[in-house]
Amino acid sequence: LYGPVLGVAAGWILALIVKYCRRRRIMDQEFESLVALAAALLVYAAGEAVFPNSGLAAVIVSGLTVSNILGPAAEELRRVKGRISRFLISILFMLLASDFPIGSLRALWPGGFLAVLALMVLVRPLNALVSTYRSTLNWRERLFIACVGPRGIVAFSVASIFSMELRRRGHAVLADQLLGMTFLTVMITVLLSGVIVYPLAWVLRLTRRKPTGLLIVGANDLAQRVAGLYDLRGIPVLLMDTNSYHCTRARQAGYTVVEGSALDGELLALQDWAGIDSLLVMTPSVTVNARIAAYTARQLQMVMTYAADIGTLPEETKHLAQAGALRAFSQKVNINEICQILQQGRGALRSLSLPISAEKRPYFLPLVITDKNLVHPYSPDETYPDGSEVIGMEFEQPWPNIE
Repeated sequence: LYGPVLGVAAGWILALIVKYCRRRRIMDQEFESLVALAAALLVYAAGEAVFPNSGLAAVIVSGLTVSNILGPAAEELRRVKGRISRFLISILFMLLASDFPIGSLRALWPGGFLAVLALMVLVRPLNALVSTYRSTLNWRERLFIACVGPRGIVAFSVASIFSMELRRRGHAVLADQLLGMTFLTVMITVLLSGVIVYPLAWVLRLTRRKPTGLLIVGANDLAQRVAGLYDLRGIPVLLMDTNSYHCTRARQAGYTVVEGSALDGELLALQDWAGIDSLLVMTPSVTVNARIAAYTARQLQMVMTYAADIGTLPEETKHLAQAGALRAFSQKVNINEICQILQQGRGALRSLSLPISAEKRPYFLPLVITDKNLVHPYSPDETYPDGSEVIGMEFEQPWPNIE
């Protein structure tokens, strides 16, 4: 009880400190991360000083508390945690493996190997199938999870702690058997998963042979309309924005959202870009769009890059030319005004066939062009065959900010 109670109190205090410092702009993100790390060590030490083995529970609960209080604002702390975790886990694996006598595996033949086989063939599949019952996963995805399940550092480290306790109580043989079984399980499952994961995914048709997804920088109302057109066709789409309000509303609408800057290389490196090969930048700022389009497209090696409301300043033009960016939607679009119109409930999605007549064009803002089940942002810089289907926003009256 002491560990979790201490964790809640410490997490609540740390969250208040972070909120206060951010509001007053006292600490930058790097210093904030150091404070969080120091707080975690302090909480652990405070727990262990009173009751042995309570420090780990205290740190875990404090982290949960901070995350729930800060919400999406805790993303920077999570990134720091991820870097530290990868570093420590790598060291821990080497330390535990170096202390394990590989010759002790001979004593586990054949019973130990049969036990590992039973874990992989019976226990793991049953566990996965029961855990995913009534989930949104289809049978191929459930079977994939059931077949691929490597054991890792948690099992190995816990087994090491138990083996030390068994040795302390005079059960050295049992300690060796437990550690050997765990090491054997980790070794076989990791190796097997590494070998079969791609062929199995290919057989079950779970590989995405040609990425067609879209990263949208901006989570405003217009961006959510574009994301909905992708989502409706089952094409992966990811929204990214620094505006907490926009991110919250997009999450509530059911979209996958990353809160942060697309100019943050570390944040980009931590994301899963599987299935995404195109970039659409649609923030209200022309200058920001140009910078993000140039930087992010280069960092992520995007196949296609689109930017809304492209300016004509020499520096912007240079960046966009380097990124090979195309204009999105129309030659000039005021994102802020369009979003205000949408918030007022004015404007509706409509599908038209090319070419769009001159009398309809002032009332219609093309968003995406479709080809069977595929979809990609519409650009006036590209030429499309007559009869192509275009989906966009239709307005009640022409607007001078749409050209």
